[in-house]
Amino acid sequence: MNLFSDLKKKKKPIDKEKEKEEKKEEKKEEKKEEKTPSPRWQKKTDQPAKILQSPHLSEKAARLEEEGRYIFQVARKANKTEIERAFEEMYGVKVHKVRIINLPRRKRNWRGQTGYRSGRKKAIIQVAPGEKVNIH
Repeated sequence: MNLFSDLKKKKKPIDKEKEKEEKKEEKKEEKKEEKTPSPRWQKKTDQPAKILQSPHLSEKAARLEEEGRYIFQVARKANKTEIERAFEEMYGVKVHKVRIINLPRRKRNWRGQTGYRSGRKKAIIQVAPGEKVNIH
C-alpha cells in the first residue's frame, strides 16, 4: 500500500520560467480589467439634486416654459452632459439641448466696505418636442 501512495505524491517537474510567465500574464489581465471602467456618459449621477439646485423663477423663465425650455440654477462645476443626465433622471424626460450661462460675481458696497456677491451658473434645458415637465 505504501508503494502506491509514494507514486501519487510525486509531482511532475515544472519549469520555473513557465510559472513566471503565467503569473505575469495573469497580472496583465487583472490590470486590463481594472483599467477599463465604463465610459463616463454611461455612468449615472449619484445625486441629481446636487447638480440641479433650484428652478429659476422669473417672467422670462415662465415664457420659456411654454416653449419647452426650463431654467435651473446648477452647481458651478457641472457640465452639459452631467446636467442633461441629472434632468433626465429627475423628471424622466428626454433632453434635446442644454445651454449654460456663467454669471460672474458682483461687487457690492455695504457700510463703506467692499464685498462680493457670489457668482452663479444657470442652465437652460430644452426638452424634446411634445414633452412637458411640471416643475412647480
